Amino acid sequence: MTLLKPRKRQVKLRWEIWEIHNILHGIAYLGLGEWTKIYNMYRFHISHDNVAIRAKFKSICARGFIVSNTVREDVLPHLRPVLTEAGREYFLNKNLPIVEFVVKVGKKMAKQKFNDGMVKMKKPEKIRRPSSSESGE
Repeated sequence: MTLLKPRKRQVKLRWEIWEIHNILHGIAYLGLGEWTKIYNMYRFHISHDNVAIRAKFKSICARGFIVSNTVREDVLPHLRPVLTEAGREYFLNKNLPIVEFVVKVGKKMAKQKFNDGMVKMKKPEKIRRPSSSESGE
């Protein structure tokens, strides 16, 4: 008799705010049902595919951000999407306005993979405070 190894539980990955902004912005500009286009134009965590985007859309609908299959007009100006290179080119070619979300990259997030590669993390510059002898007082 052999014993089976217990399966490791997969941790359900939480959706980030900027990913939800990407979904809403994609629906507003690319249309409802264009999940593959939205996935290719915007940045998402690699485990969130176009099927997961559609499922998240359904839960967003329940919260009232989308009314009659369009994004509410009062929500749209507040969206700050994170675009891939293809998405950035698409919006520049169509002369559509975009205000991108600035993603703060921490140690944990720098290791996560996204659908267009790794997030490039820059080291923050150290703030050098002048010593009392340098300030001239």
